[in-house]
Amino acid sequence: MNTENTTENTTDNTTETTCDCIDVYNIICQFDTPKIYIGEGDFEYIKDKHTRDLCINAFHAITLCEAWDFMAQDCESYMFSDSPYIHKITSKMETCPPYENGGPGHSGCSFGITMREMQYLAKYGLEAHKLKYREPTVPL
Repeated sequence: MNTENTTENTTDNTTETTCDCIDVYNIICQFDTPKIYIGEGDFEYIKDKHTRDLCINAFHAITLCEAWDFMAQDCESYMFSDSPYIHKITSKMETCPPYENGGPGHSGCSFGITMREMQYLAKYGLEAHKLKYREPTVPL
């Protein structure tokens, strides 16, 4: 669902289109390097429901804040960051699925871990992130 509003600028006769909502599906991060596919944000490959829900919530918040390029950068600490991006993301988490009614209730530790998961996704893409959660195979 993508709702657009169109407004006309009377000073230079241009039309500006803004978007009321952001389509968070099939998001592709665009860096100076090749495009990195980060997926749809469903994290079906993460078996632990709580971890999966935290990742879903962070994915939506980062997408709505248009902060994937920021997430791909090195960051010494998310928990103690004074970056405006981090403040926007944490505020947005309060209204993103699956915690639309009050946010995930992160501790400092769970917030840092979740943000590192999103950083890994932004840097290396969906397939690399899936490998982190793959069951180890033991040769017989």
